[in-house]
Amino acid sequence: MPMPTGVHCEGWGKTQLNHHHDAELQAMDAFASVASINHLEWYFFRIRGWVVEMFEATSWQANLHPGRQNALPAVGWIDLRKVYTVRFERNEELGAADSRAKFIIILGLREGYFDFRVQTEREAILWVQAVEHLGFEHLNNRCKDVPPGAPNADRHPEKFGALTRIWAECVRNAAEYLPLPNSEIRELYALYDQNGDDDIDVEEIRRMIWDLTHVRQQNLVEFLEKEKKRSQNMASLQRLQKEANLLLKIYQDLFRKDGFEKRMFLIRQRLDTTRDGIIGVGEFLVGAAHFVMMDEVRSKEATFYTLGHETRKQTFASRHQQSGGCLAQ
Repeated sequence: MPMPTGVHCEGWGKTQLNHHHDAELQAMDAFASVASINHLEWYFFRIRGWVVEMFEATSWQANLHPGRQNALPAVGWIDLRKVYTVRFERNEELGAADSRAKFIIILGLREGYFDFRVQTEREAILWVQAVEHLGFEHLNNRCKDVPPGAPNADRHPEKFGALTRIWAECVRNAAEYLPLPNSEIRELYALYDQNGDDDIDVEEIRRMIWDLTHVRQQNLVEFLEKEKKRSQNMASLQRLQKEANLLLKIYQDLFRKDGFEKRMFLIRQRLDTTRDGIIGVGEFLVGAAHFVMMDEVRSKEATFYTLGHETRKQTFASRHQQSGGCLAQ
């Protein structure tokens, strides 16, 4: 895998490193040191490539020349490609020894979590942004084999049909001001939990959103074309086209490569409410409305299709009158 583009973040942080659990750490294969709240010490943290390194304070301060610092051995490290979530929070249990470590940065991993403390909120924000950026880049590298414009659903008609049916039911519920139908959302989860491990990983989320956006766009275009051929009410058609343009702009923005991967990484973070690196079906049911089906977009779709059906009724009524009561099919 290629090295990441230049992401620079470094500074002092407070954590606890256990140096006596090498066998356990190798088995975990996620991070080289485990955080604990029992005994906290200051270390110098630095991102280098995909790794955040930690250096003992006395060694770092004794070797302030950049050349010497680059040669220093790290006493701990974390592979940031294994980080699933990152956030920070205020340290609510400040003691005398912890008075400068006001903010806690928490890195979520499958095996648990690693945390370290920093002095200012600005530092915490910069660390979170740096780790998120590397997460975006790692996802982008892993997903380069799936070209834009080639949704998986196209190659699997049964899956495409199921996805269309699920989406249509969600839009119908939006038109009636109802919540998402749980049965359809469970089916959506099962469609993309391809290995059956009761977890939706980043790549599965990516495929789901990509395919779903394609379904939404294709159905809108087909519906609009049919209405243009069928309708004789130009005012209604113009309004329908205006609503369609708004939705098409949203779909096109979702497909943009520069923002799509970042959004997928963030969606997975937000869905993982337990912050254990796993998105179970329960978490998916809770977050799907906002992060997957996107309530605001679904509401606009409901408006578009409701308007379209009203236009269709008007056209049928007009033809019925013109034909003297006999509507030709």
